[in-house]
Amino acid sequence: MTHRDPMGTMRRLSTHCGDEFSTEAEANMQRYLETKPKDRFGKHTYNLTDYGLTGDEIRERFSDYCADYDVALSRA
Repeated sequence: MTHRDPMGTMRRLSTHCGDEFSTEAEANMQRYLETKPKDRFGKHTYNLTDYGLTGDEIRERFSDYCADYDVALSRA
């Protein structure tokens, strides 16, 4: 997951693209992550009921997409 391990994701992406993830790039990214932490301005959450939707409706509407791209939707 990119949000859980952004540095690891960038290393894998660089390797996949045939590029080197340099120590300079890693240091710059680490500095960015430290100065701009996730949720620094608060956390926003979305609730399907705010939009008149249910989890079952979303699962039904996106079932083809999820099947095509092997995406699992949670039951929450």
